[in-house]
Amino acid sequence: MLGTRLLPALARVDAYGLAHRDDARLRALLRRHDFHDTVTDPAMIRAWAGQLANQVYWLRQLGEAELVDDYSAAFRATYPDTGDEALSDQQFRNKVYGLTHLVLAASGYYRWPVAEPDHEWVFDYFRTRLDAIERRGTLDLLAEVGVCFLLAGLKDAPPLQRIRERVAASVLTEHGVIPSSKGSVDLQTVEHRNSIAILLLDWRGPHAVPTATSHGELFQRLPFGLVAKRPGQSPPPPASD
Repeated sequence: MLGTRLLPALARVDAYGLAHRDDARLRALLRRHDFHDTVTDPAMIRAWAGQLANQVYWLRQLGEAELVDDYSAAFRATYPDTGDEALSDQQFRNKVYGLTHLVLAASGYYRWPVAEPDHEWVFDYFRTRLDAIERRGTLDLLAEVGVCFLLAGLKDAPPLQRIRERVAASVLTEHGVIPSSKGSVDLQTVEHRNSIAILLLDWRGPHAVPTATSHGELFQRLPFGLVAKRPGQSPPPPASD
């Protein structure tokens, strides 16, 4: 529990060019958790594929562990493409969420572009299984697949055009939102799918977040315990996977 809760907090702080004043102690606590066993466990992948993809990229960002390839190999062994028809809809969606998050996490969550060749097997899957993703997935999931194509610079890809048309057609013009699968237009309920849909339909490209170095004026008053990261305190994120 401590490791999985601490990791995203440290990664979020790091992304803004900050660190906790007890960074060394917190990282020591983080290292007590065996993330390799977690991210390569088939039961964990079947339960939490997207979140595990996030974790391996957060670990890379923090310079704590290099588990992206290990996770990808375990994921492919857990979810072979030949087994899709045997998956329940819930498991199929979990698989596709894992795939989308491998790309989204590699982009630093919309902060920089990704290279398609670095994720060729993922994009091959999206292209060949788009019918199934449309039929068995949710609009959130479909929109995430579309955003993956945009992050890879594939703005003219036929699957992207098809996804955009489907998502745009789902907007209820009288409410200005895409409803939930149960028809709700409550903003808290439909926040995720509409946020992703906005990225998909009004793409402005990846953007770096403000940091304590690039936008120091925004970081004059820091939350308790946080300080500006020292140069070289952690390695910079890669431009692509």
